[in-house]
Amino acid sequence: MSNPRPTKQARVNLAGDAHVTHLEHDNASTQPANGAINSEELLRLVDQLSHDQLRDIVIKAAEAHSDVATHIKNTIEEMREKERNRVINFGSLSKSVWYSINVAHRKLKGSRQYDVAGDVWYEVLDTIKSIAQQCGPLTSLQARLNGLSVLRKIGKTICLSDNDVVGHEVQKQFQSDHSPEEAMIEILSTMSEGERRAIREEESSEEDLWPEILELDDLAYNSCLSERLNEVIDLINPPRACKDAFDNGAHLKCG
Repeated sequence: MSNPRPTKQARVNLAGDAHVTHLEHDNASTQPANGAINSEELLRLVDQLSHDQLRDIVIKAAEAHSDVATHIKNTIEEMREKERNRVINFGSLSKSVWYSINVAHRKLKGSRQYDVAGDVWYEVLDTIKSIAQQCGPLTSLQARLNGLSVLRKIGKTICLSDNDVVGHEVQKQFQSDHSPEEAMIEILSTMSEGERRAIREEESSEEDLWPEILELDDLAYNSCLSERLNEVIDLINPPRACKDAFDNGAHLKCG
């Protein structure tokens, strides 16, 4: 009777571990070499980190590796260049605010106008905040000047919109909420002293920004809306360079 066929044994590696060759091959194909994390796993891990944790990791990586620091710097420069070349025109926003306050709800009865006035105020508030957010320090100077101009127009609309319930209620809200002035202050604070001085010195026509801001100051004073406009004016025309002057109740440019 012939001897039974010997059982085939698993191959033994040099470390003495028995493995099945095809399992070893399949596992190796799914795991990065040298314990590295593949891009899919890395993305999953990064998504779990907080903003502060990511910030700390990036800073440490940049301090340890000059190429990381260079990449960060180049990325920021690209962002700045892109923003410097981007000019935003906010003109449609001031028209939208005027329409919402003065036209959109004028056919409603008084009680219904009162009901929608709060929604209109929130709409105007969101518009103001949106303009300020789009006029950060990286934004082009012209875009920031456009933002100031439109905020000034919105302020004028608020001052003059007291003929019906919606306009009156919106105006009342802005007597205690100073978002229009605060947005202008925020934008002006991103400008250099020379850029702000240029606003003051450019007054060749009544349509220039500086005369229009002075006009807004007068209108806001009459509507009890001027609590922080003096800060806007002081940023453009610092008190140290100007002693307030008045001519028949109107501001005069000094310096």
